[in-house]
Amino acid sequence: MTTSRPRAFLATVLAASAALGLTGCLQTEEQTTLNANGSGAMTQTWTLDLAKVKELDELLKMVGMSGPGAPSLPGMTGGVDLAKIEHLLMSEEVLRQQLKDTPGVEVKRLVSETKDGRRVTNVDLAFADFAALSKGGFLTTGVEMKKNDDGTWTLAFDGLGAMRDLMGGMGGGAGGAGGAGAPGMPPGIDMTAMMGMLEPYFATFALQRKITLPGKVVSTNGTASEDGKSVEWKLAYKDLTAGPAVNDGKGPGYMTVTFKGDALTLTPFAYKVDQDAIRKRAEAAKKALEAAATPKTEPAPAVTPSGK
Repeated sequence: MTTSRPRAFLATVLAASAALGLTGCLQTEEQTTLNANGSGAMTQTWTLDLAKVKELDELLKMVGMSGPGAPSLPGMTGGVDLAKIEHLLMSEEVLRQQLKDTPGVEVKRLVSETKDGRRVTNVDLAFADFAALSKGGFLTTGVEMKKNDDGTWTLAFDGLGAMRDLMGGMGGGAGGAGGAGAPGMPPGIDMTAMMGMLEPYFATFALQRKITLPGKVVSTNGTASEDGKSVEWKLAYKDLTAGPAVNDGKGPGYMTVTFKGDALTLTPFAYKVDQDAIRKRAEAAKKALEAAATPKTEPAPAVTPSGK
């Protein structure tokens, strides 16, 4: 590859990564309890490493994707604005507005604060139906619930979600050296080498997910508890090079569990990440907040001429 080609491709990768919500700099911990009727509760903690975000921002400027003269992205001028993206995805005000507009989901607690160089957001949710939660609790990942022919249920998460297309082809799959490339990416790009270049910026990525089920685990690719009622998965940056990240349901980031139980009245559904919808939803929430904060001025009363 020529010097300019990897530079241009790196700019594409960085822009996409930033637009996907700084996922590479994010650590997520999540615990969910699912009841037999599909209701339940979820606790999420998101930790964003601000030092890594700053390093990524500097790199974006180096490759011409940020700052004056940078190409504009939808909803932005001057290229990738990491501060704006971070606000749209992690600020307490915007998150509350987004969840407020999600039927069937109630915010019990939401706190977002900066401490010790990190932006930490804690969210406690109650949901009337797991399908409703998918639109508010898994915005940047994917999830599917289905009933099997033998009466068991399978719950499948795509832990990478919005990152999957970007990372498609790692570990020697499609998109390796001389390959077809990840969707939307140039052919002949060695994604393994590229991800090695990005490791200093994305190495803090981690996802830990635990779910307590309304039945007994039949099979899972996670770690089941001794009583067979809950499953836990852990995903770190190093795991992303373990195999192809394509949409095959088997590579890194896929989390599945099949379970059975009595009197389960769950709702089958599937939620796939819609990057454009995420951006539009965040921007709509921000506009609603700005409109609510704008002082309303009453029209001045009409002045009646004296004696009339």
